[in-house]
Amino acid sequence: MTRGHVELVDDDAAMRDSTALLLGMLGYTVRTWAEAAEFLSVAEDGAQTCALIDLRMPKMNGFELTRGLRGRGLAIPIILFTGHCDQAIRDEAALLGIAAILEKPFSADELIDAVVQVIPTA
Repeated sequence: MTRGHVELVDDDAAMRDSTALLLGMLGYTVRTWAEAAEFLSVAEDGAQTCALIDLRMPKMNGFELTRGLRGRGLAIPIILFTGHCDQAIRDEAALLGIAAILEKPFSADELIDAVVQVIPTA
């Protein structure tokens, strides 16, 4: 039985693969996306679903993707990850309703804790 569904959006293949492997081993179904626009075109709300989104990506960054999701009326919980987090990033994330921010490098425990917060298990 799956613990939930995670949409993982990151242009870094190694990051996508390692994160998807970890979450998959824990029972989550994970779909990965190398480009934000690809995910935005098919994204939908769903019970027991969240999105892990990298802030810094080419073409469309994590904030732009979040605005696009919200603009389509999607309330999917978002966990943002970034190599550098300052107050301006935290403020923008709060305005966009982002559930959590993970600063790279983050531990497996930090990732799992964030996902469990937005996809509670029964």
